[in-house]
Formats: sequence, structure tokens, C-alpha cells
Amino acid sequence: MFNSIANNFGAPVIAFKQVREQNYLVLNAKFTVNPQNEEYKAAKALEITVPTLNLERSTVTPVVIQRKVEKVYYGNAYNYDMGTFAKSWIKDAHTLCIEKLPVFDEFPEINIFIHSLYCQLGLEQAQRQGTYKKLSTVPANSDIRFDYTETFVVEFDKWVFLHLMVDYLSYSVDDKDVSVVFDNLPKDITADVPLMSALYSDHRILGGCMDTHIENGSWLSRAKDRNLGFSNTGNDVFSYAFLIKGEGD
Repeated sequence: MFNSIANNFGAPVIAFKQVREQNYLVLNAKFTVNPQNEEYKAAKALEITVPTLNLERSTVTPVVIQRKVEKVYYGNAYNYDMGTFAKSWIKDAHTLCIEKLPVFDEFPEINIFIHSLYCQLGLEQAQRQGTYKKLSTVPANSDIRFDYTETFVVEFDKWVFLHLMVDYLSYSVDDKDVSVVFDNLPKDITADVPLMSALYSDHRILGGCMDTHIENGSWLSRAKDRNLGFSNTGNDVFSYAFLIKGEGD
């Protein structure tokens, strides 16, 4: 683990988990940014100064940017959280960069999730393979169904690549918290992982971006965190993340 040294967009200190492997690096972090901050407005890209990394430069990899929105109609609160992927890269051994997307400039606050793997730029070398494991709920849960072929982990010693895709959520639990245990999900992963959706009624560019939580082998979706597009079976609701086991290096 390490903390950031500085940044050019007015955020407080950012805590990172890391796993260093030969020629690549896995980073996990979550932090909040104020786009109305004068430093943020002046930045061309969001730059975070960090202790020395094991890469000099990296290929581009995605991070998630989220805007949380709650609206109240006739006394009932509804979730309209929205977001998308942005590019990120390691510029040098002390600087992590994130693409600044103008679509978020209007908002008072955004969240950035880094669940990313960075590969050394310009270096081709065979890497050892992880172990591919399909994920199933234990016991089977009829309230929520995941796509069997698109819900899996690829597991390494210190981290996993996770991909989830939700096929179906019963209307009977649409207003309830839903928690499932996955058979092959390591129990030493704790993370807030955004759940992305393609369709979103409240913004012409951004998609849905809902909070979920992973801990002790279980996955939790709170009713208050699900937006209105979750139950649409044509909405391609998915998560994509490189997640570190335990505290990492």
C-alpha cells in the first residue's frame, strides 16, 4: 500500500493498494473529486504524484468515473447514478494520469474508481497465465441471475480479474438489498465495485453506474444504490475490475 504525494486537481491524499509484477502493476483506489475546484478546472489531465512505481511508462487502461444523483418524486427517492470509463496511464515512475472528461465538468462532485492493470509500454514478454474460474451463486438464487458465460474470475496469487454480467433481477426484490455468495470468488477481496449499464434515461452521454460491494466472497447490491435501468434485461449490466487480494504488496 502507499499514499499519493500530491495531485493537480485539488483532491486530498489518495490511498492505493498495489501489486507489483514483472512488467506490470495492479492498482486499486477510490476517491472523490470536485470539478468546480480551480485546480481541477486548470488541469488538462488529472495527474497524481506517487512514490516510485515499477513502470517507467504504461499502456492505456480504463478507470471508472461516477456521478451520484438521487431524485425524489412524490416522497420516494430514486437512484440516478451515472458514469463511464475514462483512460488512465502511467506517464513516468512518479506520475499516474487520468483522462479529464468534459462531460463531468458541470457536476459538483464525482467519484473515481481505479481497479486497473498497467502494462509496461513498448515491452513484449510472455506472462504467466492465471486460473480461469466461472462464478456461480451458492446456493442458487432465483431473485437474481448472472450470465453464466460472462461471470467469471481469472485468479493470480495476489489479484484477480473479475467480470460480472447480470441477466435478470426479480421485481419482487427490486426494492430490497440483494446479496449472493460466489463459489470461486476469493474471500480476501474487499472492494466497492461499480456496476455499469448501457441504457440511462437521464443523460444523453453517460450510462448507469451503480455501487456494489464485495467482501468475504459475497457480492452485495443495495436497493438504494440500484438505478432504474437495472431490471431491464437488454441493458447489459456488468462489472469489470482488476481486484487485489488482501492488502497487496
